Amino acid sequence: MKRARPKKDNILPYLKEFEESRTQAIKSRLRLFCALTLLLFIGTSIFYIILNPKEFKPSELLVWSFLIVVSAASLIINQRVKSLVAAKLNAFLFSMSLLASLAALYYMYPIYISMSSGIFALTMFAISFIIPWDPAEIAAIGIPHIVSYTALYLHVKFAPLDYTDGVISLLVAFILCTVIKKRDDERE
Repeated sequence: MKRARPKKDNILPYLKEFEESRTQAIKSRLRLFCALTLLLFIGTSIFYIILNPKEFKPSELLVWSFLIVVSAASLIINQRVKSLVAAKLNAFLFSMSLLASLAALYYMYPIYISMSSGIFALTMFAISFIIPWDPAEIAAIGIPHIVSYTALYLHVKFAPLDYTDGVISLLVAFILCTVIKKRDDERE
């Protein structure tokens, strides 16, 4: 027995409700993501300063300030956002600001670039799983990570073996994020 397809008019209210709930989920998750980012980013930096006070560079305070300002701006915009597209764009811009802040830190402390792939991969996982992206949108998250990582190596220290290992780690993280998000999306 064949099931009758629902009429388009009957589906529209559900789609609108689904979009509104996704928008609220992204807004809620962005608040969480901003708080976690500031706590981890600045907390880790303060902990590092306590352990190695001689290595601290005052220019790092500019990165903190940038991230605080971007977080505040994202949260203000987040309160006013009404559409799913605007909520995702706001979350994406905050995510890219976090990525730029990490790249700036590695630029300031080039001796740690060889370890940066792990942090970039962890950031990719955090951005991919805290904010409820669609699987296709994961590419917009993963590609800037790989580009930032590559730019750091090209600009500061190019060690082919370290670079290749890092890119492989980032590609594996990218594939895992995409596959997991695809399965989550299918479940929804």
